[in-house]
Amino acid sequence: MHILMISHLYPSKSDDVNGSFVHSQVKALSKLGCTVKVIAPTAIAPFPLYIIKEKWRRFHETPKKDIFEGIEVFYPRIVRAPKAVLFELAGINYCHAMKKYVLAQHLRHPFDIIHAQVAYPDGWAAARLARRLNLPLVLTLHGQELQKIVTWSKGLKKQVQTALDSAAAVIVASEKMQALAEKYGVARQRLHLIYNGLDPLPRAELPGEISGRIKGKKVLLSVSRLEEEKGIQHNLKALALLKDKFPDLLYIIVGTGSCQGKLRALARSLRVDKQVIFAGHYPRDKVQAFYENSDVFSLPSKDEAFGIVYLEAMAAGLPVIGTEGEGIAPIIKENPAGRLVKFGDIEALASGILELLKPAAKTAGKVGKKLASLFTWEENARKTIAVYRAANEEGIK
Repeated sequence: MHILMISHLYPSKSDDVNGSFVHSQVKALSKLGCTVKVIAPTAIAPFPLYIIKEKWRRFHETPKKDIFEGIEVFYPRIVRAPKAVLFELAGINYCHAMKKYVLAQHLRHPFDIIHAQVAYPDGWAAARLARRLNLPLVLTLHGQELQKIVTWSKGLKKQVQTALDSAAAVIVASEKMQALAEKYGVARQRLHLIYNGLDPLPRAELPGEISGRIKGKKVLLSVSRLEEEKGIQHNLKALALLKDKFPDLLYIIVGTGSCQGKLRALARSLRVDKQVIFAGHYPRDKVQAFYENSDVFSLPSKDEAFGIVYLEAMAAGLPVIGTEGEGIAPIIKENPAGRLVKFGDIEALASGILELLKPAAKTAGKVGKKLASLFTWEENARKTIAVYRAANEEGIK
């Protein structure tokens, strides 16, 4: 099958972390015989934004076209305002940026399916292109569209709904997203629960400075964007509750984001800044070193559609802490691989961290490691191809 994959969540040579899970799926689909063309709308990064902001620097350094790890990717430039200003126009913007390339590729080698990741803007724009080319649309939901974007304005809610209604099939990665999709009118016969897979991470060495600081210590770890919904602030508050009982506990935070300054200030105000290492952004081929040198992984976040970092931590043998009701929750609940807490319950979080630092928690780490091995991109791709075939047989919406 010839697939057009549309996703602004896609890695590049300047940022191999963003949307790496979409790339993993594309590689798995290709190995199973699909021909996949990827189009990844990327923001124009004007001066001086690409000088002063790391995220915009990565946009600026992204090539317009590339072969990324064997996959041909086109990165058309879109106008994107900071902080989602004029976001209601993003769908039209995406469609305009992609149209010429998509039509040319379809004329040269006709697509069988258009698969869009995220309902808006990607899915809305893809729906317009699918109608023009008379192709079925498959849509994968990643959480933000039904947990955030629909709440920003009536216009955005309507555009998300349009994408959902236009899809011949909708794929979700968790029971939570399945329930949300049904809430927004996606019928069961169009809805498919397909778990994400897990790519083994390569072995790596910790930076010498960090390695020296954690020697002989117990290490709590988070790998995440530094945004409020990720709950990093709750880990810091839990650390403050534990610092007297557990003075040898260090907390490593891998990642960057808009809340980094606030989190540093919070660590200072809680007087735990000496126990916290803000490691910053690391490419995927360096992250395994942090998992391997930690004792507990904690990401007590909300608005998680799935959360591959939990699987990465499990694969390294770490017991994990997640949040009740989120994407990963049923998996942790059904298998004693860690603990679940309510979002914002600091005392329960501190208790969970303390419990998982005990020697008995190694059993949870072993359970998680075995569980993580069951999540493969090959299985994800096989189920996704079955969805493609069914959508292709049924035709367009």
